[in-house]
Amino acid sequence: MAEGVLDSGWLKILDVRGPRAFVGLIVCSGISIASEKHLYALAKAPAWVIITANVGVLLFGALTVLWVGELLFRPFLNWKWKRERTIDIVSALEGLSREEWEILLGMLHRNQKSVGAPLTDPVINSLQAKGLLAPRYGVGNMLHWVFLMPNDVWKVLRDAKSAGNLPHI
Repeated sequence: MAEGVLDSGWLKILDVRGPRAFVGLIVCSGISIASEKHLYALAKAPAWVIITANVGVLLFGALTVLWVGELLFRPFLNWKWKRERTIDIVSALEGLSREEWEILLGMLHRNQKSVGAPLTDPVINSLQAKGLLAPRYGVGNMLHWVFLMPNDVWKVLRDAKSAGNLPHI
């Protein structure tokens, strides 16, 4: 079956984020500087080549600035997201019922991050709605499903256990 033009993947060449934008900036800058210095190779070049190079300098320069800004700003965004997620987890843990705590503490005591339960279990569904458990797709059946504890929830519970801040049920 023949692939369409948009499905063939040839448009990946136009993906000019990151280092590709920097290389484009260098190439277009070289052409632009060479045309300004009236080098022999570009002395006879058509005007559209010079104009395209100058537009490329602006475009690739902007993309390079965005790329560098993202590289510098990404660690802060990751830190902020982890901090907000930890606050959400702690607030969700503070409002748990006894049955919900029993499930989470049982998982922590057995050192396992998964639990099997029916899809209609109200306690599991409550934990899932609070973001403390997530279904594992592709495993289980309608009567018995596997639910996983996300890594960040596991870490908060483990840290609380080592600090002795978990409730005694």
